[in-house]
Amino acid sequence: MCLRALFVSFAALLSTVGCLWLCLWLTDGVAWGRLPLGFSTMYLVRGVLMLLAAIVIAVTLVRFAAHPRRTAGAKRLALATLGTSLTLLLLEGVFMFVPRSHDVGYTLGSKVWFRYFWRPENSLGYRDPEHVPAQGRHAVFALGDSFTAGHGIEDAETRYTNLLERRRSDIHVLNLGKNGAHTIDEWVRLQAHPMQPEALILQYTPNDIEGAAAELGLAVPGFVPYHDVAEPLQTIFRDSFLFNFLYWEVHHSDADEYLYFLRRVLDDEAVIRRHLSELALFLGYAEEHHIALVGLVFPMMQNLEFGRVTRERVIEVFRNRGYPVVDVAALVRELHTHDRVVNATDGHPSVLVNMIVADALAEALPRF
Repeated sequence: MCLRALFVSFAALLSTVGCLWLCLWLTDGVAWGRLPLGFSTMYLVRGVLMLLAAIVIAVTLVRFAAHPRRTAGAKRLALATLGTSLTLLLLEGVFMFVPRSHDVGYTLGSKVWFRYFWRPENSLGYRDPEHVPAQGRHAVFALGDSFTAGHGIEDAETRYTNLLERRRSDIHVLNLGKNGAHTIDEWVRLQAHPMQPEALILQYTPNDIEGAAAELGLAVPGFVPYHDVAEPLQTIFRDSFLFNFLYWEVHHSDADEYLYFLRRVLDDEAVIRRHLSELALFLGYAEEHHIALVGLVFPMMQNLEFGRVTRERVIEVFRNRGYPVVDVAALVRELHTHDRVVNATDGHPSVLVNMIVADALAEALPRF
C-alpha cells in the first residue's frame, strides 16, 4: 500500500505540474497568442482551467485517501500531496496579481504592474493628462525616455515632472517621456507635438546613443531572456506567474550582450560625434524659438560610472552653449544603490531620486 501511495502521490504531483503547464500552453500559446483576447480574458481562462485542475486532483486524492483499506501512512501521504498540489495552484493564482516592475518589461510581473499603474495615458500616447495649455502658466516640455515617463513609479504624481510643477507655480510641465525612446525619437516627437513649448527639459541617459549607432549601421543587439533555461522548461518559467516571478528575482545575463554593445559605442568616437550632433538639434531649436532649455543628464542608476566619459561630454555640449545642466550622478552619488532605483529588478530612478531631481530643476529652470 505504501508503494501504491507513493505512486499515486507522485502521479498527483506530476499531474499538478502537467495541469499547470497545460493551463499555460492553452492560455498563452493557443488562446492569447492566436485569438484577439485581452489580458483580462487570459486571466479568466487561466483561472477557470486551474480551478478545474484543482478539483480533479482534489477529488482523486480524497477518494484515494478515503478508501477503507488505505493505511494511515498512505492517507497522510495522499493528503500531504493534496496540500502541496493545491498550494502550488493557489500560489500561481496569487502571483497573477502581484505587480513587479522590471528593467526591460518582458516579465509577467511587469505586465501586471503596467495594468495596475500605467495611468493616466492621453490621446498622444503619453503617460500624462491631455496636453492642453494651462491658463496663466508657461508650457514646459519634458522630453525623454522611460526615466521621464516614470517606469517603475507607481503614482505618476511622484515623477519629477509632476513634482516640479508643484514646486513652480509659474509653469505647466507636460511629460513627453516614452519607454525605449532615444534622442532622434524625442526630436521627432517634439516636432510632431501640437503645442509650442516655452521651455524644454531634455532628459538624457547613456543608452540614448543607440539611435546614433544604428544610423551608422551598427546592429543593436536584442535581449535574450530565458536563454539559460532548458527549452522544455522555458514554458514554465516564461508563462507561469509564480515561476516567472521567482526566476527574475535572481540576476540573469539576458542583457549582457546589449550592455557590451553600449560600452563599445560609448567609446566609439564616430558614434559619439553623431550622437552629439543629434543633441545639438534641440539646442538649435531652443535658440531658434528663443526658449529656455535645461539638460537633465541621468547616469545608469545601478552603475554611476557606466558611460561617464561620454556623459561628461554631453554635459559640456549644453554648458558650452550657455544652457544649465542638472547632473543627476552628482546629486545621488552618496545614496546607496537600493535608494537610487525602483527595486532590485528595475534600475529606473526611485521616487527619492525623482524628488531630488525636481528640486534641482526648480532651481535650474529660469523664471518667467
